Amino acid sequence: MSLSKTDRDQRDEALFGISTEALRDIVESAVRNPPYIEGDVKLALGILSDAQECLSSGWDEIAQQYINRAKYILHYYVLDRE
Repeated sequence: MSLSKTDRDQRDEALFGISTEALRDIVESAVRNPPYIEGDVKLALGILSDAQECLSSGWDEIAQQYINRAKYILHYYVLDRE
């Protein structure tokens, strides 16, 4: 069963805290601008560090969204290269 665009947008907002398009823009910017951050793997690691900080502050839902962002990056940008 295919989700409508509205349903996908709502799902993405719940999973990532942002749209998939916004997440892709963040990754593409990181990949294009290595002096800022050295690519997609380091971006994912940085996001996981942010998730740890959220967990230590009791912000579990935000931490889960950050973890989902990192997983998305690793899956679609790192594993797909292999």
